[in-house]
Amino acid sequence: MKHAAVGCLMGLGGWLLLALVWAGLLQWRFEAPLAETLGVSTLAGLMSYVALTLLHAAWQSWRERAAITSGRAGGDSGGSRGSGRGA
Repeated sequence: MKHAAVGCLMGLGGWLLLALVWAGLLQWRFEAPLAETLGVSTLAGLMSYVALTLLHAAWQSWRERAAITSGRAGGDSGGSRGSGRGA
């Protein structure tokens, strides 16, 4: 339960950070006040966070598949703890 709460807080923090970056970029580029760019930067921050999360998941999946195909990943014959046999 604690791990899920930390993950949620990290997600909200990442979204907030990206929304602030987008708000800063919009203010810097178009010299618009924060009140006018708040909605756009919030949505852009959310979409940016989703895109980065999907890219991270794809990279992690690719890395795991590469480890399995090259034989670097632990298998059932390696005596892993999850095999059900005594150590």
